[in-house]
Amino acid sequence: MKAIFRAFLLLVGVAIVGGGVAAYAIASRGPSTRVAASAIETSIALTMRRFATPSAARGAANPVPATPEELDEVLVHLHEEEEARRLLAGDDAPAPPAPQPAHKHE
Repeated sequence: MKAIFRAFLLLVGVAIVGGGVAAYAIASRGPSTRVAASAIETSIALTMRRFATPSAARGAANPVPATPEELDEVLVHLHEEEEARRLLAGDDAPAPPAPQPAHKHE
């Protein structure tokens, strides 16, 4: 029984030290998208994403095809959203021009 208890304490100790090292590695650089994520951050993010995604949806294909027309619609929608965000934020700077369709629709 003592051996099981010692093994449990050792496992808990290793988990605490590993968690501390991971927390220090993440916190020492601060959250940033400018610097490439460390291996620990990448592993944690991928694991959390896997846990958050239902198993039935993991292998599902995108139901919307990535046609040139769809991509043009997405660009227009994103531009409209950006304009709305700028207006709500009170940004008086001139908005960038609306994107032009990259493909000719026929």
